[in-house]
Amino acid sequence: MPGSVAYRCVEVGNHTNVRSGEFVAGNFRAAKESFANVVKEPNAVKVYWVPLHVAMMPKLTVREIHVGHPHAVRTTTWRQVGANPGVVFYPSAMPVPVAGTWRLVASAGPNRGCFVVTFHE
Repeated sequence: MPGSVAYRCVEVGNHTNVRSGEFVAGNFRAAKESFANVVKEPNAVKVYWVPLHVAMMPKLTVREIHVGHPHAVRTTTWRQVGANPGVVFYPSAMPVPVAGTWRLVASAGPNRGCFVVTFHE
């Protein structure tokens, strides 16, 4: 799995799923394709967040920071939890208002992760 087992900001690049700290997140390829193909505003891309610690599933909080534009910060929370056989995750439809590079800082209880992803029009 690309990324890091340690909590640090990791570049998503062209990977589908990436790990940072206690989160595996994805599908970044589909999210980037979705962003590029959306015609109407605001853009929202689907990202799933798979936490390492699942005994308790508190709300997921994602801070979205537009890199190079420190005033452009959004915070979104989700309480919904999904499950597939053997996997518990948070589904999200994350708003991405403009193209560019975004740092996504995720937290839910003891789970932390940071992902850097670039969305192109």
